[in-house]
Amino acid sequence: MRQGGKKRSKKLAHYRDVILKWLREHPDITCSQILDWIKEHYNDYSVRERTLRRYVNHLRQKYDLPKPVLSRQYQAVADQPPGRQLQVDFSQKRVHNSSGGYTMLYVMGTVLAHSRYK
Repeated sequence: MRQGGKKRSKKLAHYRDVILKWLREHPDITCSQILDWIKEHYNDYSVRERTLRRYVNHLRQKYDLPKPVLSRQYQAVADQPPGRQLQVDFSQKRVHNSSGGYTMLYVMGTVLAHSRYK
């Protein structure tokens, strides 16, 4: 039986205060936003996004900082005449290239509103 083992420290423990500050100032902040902020402000950051998600969830539970549930408000818009309304989606993907490295592809897709109708 194991007795009195060491308690492991969390990889993100030295970011705890700043993450808590952001969670208190912006209760609806996402883990992706926290990850972006940390990468912007700290050059030594080298933790995976999943690890950050688990740590943020741990902090939210420990310090009773629940993420508010916001309902999305939207309404249908009137159909526009042909050629007036365009839906645009952006994406990016990292792919292997022929030299053994990676290349970032940036993609934009568009659809005219009337092109969706059959």
